[in-house]
Amino acid sequence: MKKILSMILLAALFATACNKDNNPSCAISTTFLSGSYKITAATYKANASSSEANYLDILLPDACERDDIYTFQTNGTYQIKDAGTVCSPPGDDNGN
Repeated sequence: MKKILSMILLAALFATACNKDNNPSCAISTTFLSGSYKITAATYKANASSSEANYLDILLPDACERDDIYTFQTNGTYQIKDAGTVCSPPGDDNGN
């Protein structure tokens, strides 16, 4: 589940990193995406008139997963640290 969530987060970062005006100074690279992140919300609206739906409960159903720290390195690796309330077993993970 955490690997899927990591890929969703990474895809979202790629999609929102730059505006769509083909700005060459806004090239997507691991340098811009590297850092530590904590997922605090995940919402969706089907259209402007629909109400906002909360997807955080679906993506992170266990309360102990909601305070995890996701760290992306410039070399393409990631680490998930089970911070705060620790799940049993801990949800630490890493990969590339």
